[in-house]
Amino acid sequence: MIYDLDDSFYLHEDIEATLENIASIYKVQIVQGEINFYPIRIAFGARSLSDKENTIVFNKMIPIIKSITKDMYAILESSFKSRVGSFEKIKLETQYPNLKELRLLNNKFKHFKNREAKVSVTQIALLEKGKYNLIDCYVNYKYLKTGELIPLRFADLIFVFLQILENLNLINVERG
Repeated sequence: MIYDLDDSFYLHEDIEATLENIASIYKVQIVQGEINFYPIRIAFGARSLSDKENTIVFNKMIPIIKSITKDMYAILESSFKSRVGSFEKIKLETQYPNLKELRLLNNKFKHFKNREAKVSVTQIALLEKGKYNLIDCYVNYKYLKTGELIPLRFADLIFVFLQILENLNLINVERG
């Protein structure tokens, strides 16, 4: 059967592809019933936290992060519209911590400007046994009205995505 854009059944193809993209930057493990994300992008040859190899690896991650962000948000919108009939973002953002920040990052990537918050990304290099650095991403939100600063791991945004999909019974997370 050919992918039908009007049939929500085919969202599982989108979800699978997005999960594969997530697996290209994080190892996802369930530990004591909790979902944990471990960065897997490696900066070989980096001997300190400020080596240029870290920045090279991080910059190559950004297009993947953009793609994952846009896909996650589109899947959530489509899932709610097909299952519930609407996507009430304000109501959902109060129900799911960090969903608002996922929306803001998605909007930043799509529209470049944002009236609610200044959004930026920061590389984090984790020295691994003195041999190489694992590279992770933080997303920083500075809310324009309040001045509040909220730094989140990109993995926190993935977590809320998975949590919502699980609550909608679109994925099953085996918690052991």
